[in-house]
Amino acid sequence: MSRDETTLSAEVLDADRPSEPLRASIHDLCLTPAPELDWNRIEASLTDRIARENSSLSARARRGNVVWLSAAVALAAAACFAFFVSRRAEPPEAPLAAIALPAPAGALIALRGTGEIRVGGQTVARGGALAQGARVEAAGATGVFERAGKVRWLLEPGSAVTIARADAPLIVSLERGATEAQVVPVPSGEAFAVDVTSARGNVVRVAVHGTHLRVARSGDHVTVDLSEGVVSIGAPPKRGSTLGELVTAPAHVELDVDDVSGSLRIAHAAEAVRAAVSLDGDTPPAPQATIAALAPDPIGTSRRVNVARGSAGDATAPAASALPPLCTPQTVADVVRACQHGAPQSAGVTVTVSTTVTLRVGDDGYVQSALFNPPLAPGVQDCVAHVLYDTRKTRFESSVELSVPVEVTR
Repeated sequence: MSRDETTLSAEVLDADRPSEPLRASIHDLCLTPAPELDWNRIEASLTDRIARENSSLSARARRGNVVWLSAAVALAAAACFAFFVSRRAEPPEAPLAAIALPAPAGALIALRGTGEIRVGGQTVARGGALAQGARVEAAGATGVFERAGKVRWLLEPGSAVTIARADAPLIVSLERGATEAQVVPVPSGEAFAVDVTSARGNVVRVAVHGTHLRVARSGDHVTVDLSEGVVSIGAPPKRGSTLGELVTAPAHVELDVDDVSGSLRIAHAAEAVRAAVSLDGDTPPAPQATIAALAPDPIGTSRRVNVARGSAGDATAPAASALPPLCTPQTVADVVRACQHGAPQSAGVTVTVSTTVTLRVGDDGYVQSALFNPPLAPGVQDCVAHVLYDTRKTRFESSVELSVPVEVTR
């Protein structure tokens, strides 16, 4: 650039007003005709350039897509692998419907006395819930508990139990003291049970079909007072109902846990049975009856069924006007057959059941004990026993011991 051009450029940039030489240069530029442009050549050159650049961009895009596609595939594969590994490493969650919720064991509904009830070592008020495994203590008070529609039971002062099972049947393990219960009868099986474990680890179960009873322990010695209904006394079964001594009310029972069959004594006299305590809320306990001395039971078999006189809770025989018809051995056989026919059985299977029912009948004509040899299924045996116990249905002409063989095919 010449000196004059440099000067003019500086003036254009720095001067507030153009100088005379600048004005002259602008005048000359305006008078000079513009050069002719070859627009066709410019357009062709521009089109060719755009085409080349588009081609280059497409190639780069294809290469980029391949790279990104490869990366995406790799990332997806890695994610799938991580998901697979995590699912293999962690057990699948159970659906909500398959989650087992603990069954409620009932709640404290009433307190009697000035003490307190502790569950798991903590003092609880009315409404306090019980759960399986909970240890319940009555510290100076009587606690009344209820599993609605199933059983209402109390724990006497100074007593302690553990809820061994919360679902049906409700089972409490008596550690010390005594518990009393009013149990809603069930058509089959057991509704409530009390377990007592000796220092040697032996366990005896008092299983309830529907009754009012009291179970107490002093060391390894157990006392059962049965006001109404039926109980089974024996070892806890791995499944099904408790087999052993089937006892009906009224009855006062004593036994040692480590020698049930050898120590078992049963008295059916009403005066021998401790009076039942009311379990209706805060009703005060009823006066207790004096426990009569017991004589050894003359029948020494672990399959003995001790039968009470009178219906559930009634220690007297029916009035003469209400006496049932006289029974015969055929009546006993018919009862066994009817109960066996009512038992569940697999379709298309024929089963023959044979047993001998040995009965001991008292002077008043009512059954005192029954022995099934061989034993029947627990449900069938319970069915037969309930009919034989009922003094409104079963009465013989006189005191007798008889054996009735029965065979049922169905």
